[in-house]
Amino acid sequence: MFAPLATVVVYFTDRKLRPPLRTLKYSGTVAIILVGATIFLLRGVAIGQATVLVPITQMGFVIAALLGIFILREHLTVRAKRPVSSWR
Repeated sequence: MFAPLATVVVYFTDRKLRPPLRTLKYSGTVAIILVGATIFLLRGVAIGQATVLVPITQMGFVIAALLGIFILREHLTVRAKRPVSSWR
C-alpha cells in the first residue's frame, strides 16, 4: 500500500513521474522474483500451517539486517539498535 500511495503523492507534487534509468534496468527481474516469491508463499500456506509459515517469512527483515551489518559493514546507530535489541 505504501509504494502506490507514495507514487501518487510524488506525481501530484512534481507533476511528473520519471524513474531513474537504473531502476528500469532491474525492474523486470525484480518483478519475476516477486511473482515467484508470492506463488511460493501462497503454495506454502495452502500446503502447510500459516502459524508456522508466516513467522518464517517475516524473518527476512532479520536476515537483511544481519547481512547489512556483517557483509556491508553498516554501523548501528542508537536509533537502529533499538529494534535489533528486541531479537534477543
